[in-house]
Amino acid sequence: TSQLTKSFNYLQHHLHYNVHSLYGWSEAQATTAALRALRPKNRTFILSRSTFVGSGRWAAHWTGDVFSTWDDLRASIPAIINMNMFGVPMVGADICGFNGDSNPELCIRWSQLGAFYPFSRNHNTIFAIPQEPTAWYTPVTAIIRSALLQRYRLFFYLYAQLQEASTKGTPPVQGLFMQWPTDPMTWDKDRQFLWGSHLMVCPVVSQGATSVWIYFPPS
Repeated sequence: TSQLTKSFNYLQHHLHYNVHSLYGWSEAQATTAALRALRPKNRTFILSRSTFVGSGRWAAHWTGDVFSTWDDLRASIPAIINMNMFGVPMVGADICGFNGDSNPELCIRWSQLGAFYPFSRNHNTIFAIPQEPTAWYTPVTAIIRSALLQRYRLFFYLYAQLQEASTKGTPPVQGLFMQWPTDPMTWDKDRQFLWGSHLMVCPVVSQGATSVWIYFPPS
């Protein structure tokens, strides 16, 4: 690694990797302040890929340019759990994947999972095939529509969780270990998660699967 990469400010001896993400944190804070000054009667909504612990006070976050693969679909679950613990509750991955071509099965399963991301967005690169719900044939579109309608039916519950995150810092998305910290069986569960303390989400995250194994803590 070159000295230029390692040293953010040589005179003050700051290492670049210690402060790199603070640029995005500071940018979100400054943008929020500017928008509130310009439009004091409106709520701000800022979306950033560059965040740091506590950035959720000012901005939402998406998990970057994920690939249209089952591995990246699965990885999005611990990603949103972690970001919620880092103080960024409004977070989500690009539904159906960003890089590469998605396919109907993957897009259906990702849409069903993504309906439970706090920040839910289907988004991909211009170099891939279209993947918005209406781009697929009718049965696929109907299934994705059903997932989105389920999200809207639960919208007030999600809103209540986000309000609690804003006032108390409680993560709206939680790993099972947050509600059952003394149960070792919950510590490695990264294919199911909670919305608050009352709703468990257990999506299908494997190609060809039509059922899932779920762990219900004894309570």
